[in-house]
Amino acid sequence: MLLEVTADVNCTNYHVIVEGMGDVFLEMTSTRRQEITRVLVERLKEFAGQFNSPDCRKDIGSDAEWLDINLGLFSKVANYTDLKELNISGLAALESLSPDQKAELLLDPSTGAIENVTVVKEVLSSILKSRDEEQLEKFFETFVEENITYITNAGVRDAILNLTLAALAPKFPLFQTSDYELWFQINLVVLLASFRPSVLVVIPANLTCDSYDAIERPGDRFGSSPIWNWSGVKSSISDGLGSQVPSSDRLCDFGISEYACSSVASSLSAGDLVTLLTCKQPNSTTGAEAWKLFFQKVAGVLEVALSAYSSTHLSDRQPAPHVLDAIGEVKVQNLRATPLTDVSFAAHWFQEG
Repeated sequence: MLLEVTADVNCTNYHVIVEGMGDVFLEMTSTRRQEITRVLVERLKEFAGQFNSPDCRKDIGSDAEWLDINLGLFSKVANYTDLKELNISGLAALESLSPDQKAELLLDPSTGAIENVTVVKEVLSSILKSRDEEQLEKFFETFVEENITYITNAGVRDAILNLTLAALAPKFPLFQTSDYELWFQINLVVLLASFRPSVLVVIPANLTCDSYDAIERPGDRFGSSPIWNWSGVKSSISDGLGSQVPSSDRLCDFGISEYACSSVASSLSAGDLVTLLTCKQPNSTTGAEAWKLFFQKVAGVLEVALSAYSSTHLSDRQPAPHVLDAIGEVKVQNLRATPLTDVSFAAHWFQEG
């Protein structure tokens, strides 16, 4: 029907038809939108000369305006390849493209966009400033669907990762484990080579162990190489640590990662903590995030343990820098959480030592 209606109309009347259908775009089913888009695109291809003539392009100053007038809201339903065949410059019409079209623009070998940091930032920024919060996820879905496994350009990887994590940061506190799995095991695996602990400072410190595990384990396409030195926590706990604090001669048989994700940690005494700080194995390869989670679990005895440790191990080798950093972060968090109107607390921090 639409094909017949638009068959012999001039471009002015065609524009009126497109505008009218755009008024009911939101009421249409997805299938109906796709059907109409196919008809409109084929019409534009068949009569490309007419629609690009001076008369039809009157008052049209850019590719974005051309799309708006000739396809309206249906431009976001069209395939990226169709837009290319209509001689539309993706970058020139960037604000008119859908998230998947923007992803396809970056992946289009003919544009070289995926090797251009400036272009990548421009495309991703256009997505992040959209009011549609689902645009970012749709953008990455296209990468997954296109089976992109690796982005070779380090600058591009870093740019995408940094912008994405900054955008996700406000949402992380509300994330469930499944959300972390989606982003860190599926959506972001193409950026795996740019992952390092320093870029993940936006991750909340009070994650569950399942969420930490989801963050640290890449998708199946990349095997099982963890981002940090974090052992298979869940299996280790179930196989060894159990639910009771080990005897003093067995405390060092278990790693900090295992304690961090076990209910046992909250039952450790200050003496137990001092012992664990002196263990040489298997804690030597424990990552900073595991230490931080562990120190949060033992915060109640941390001060006493550190005092005892420092008085008896001053001449010994001090803990590794990342362990000290983890202690510092936990102490600062505790400082922020404690009211400064607490007299004993204020005296301890600002008058003693």
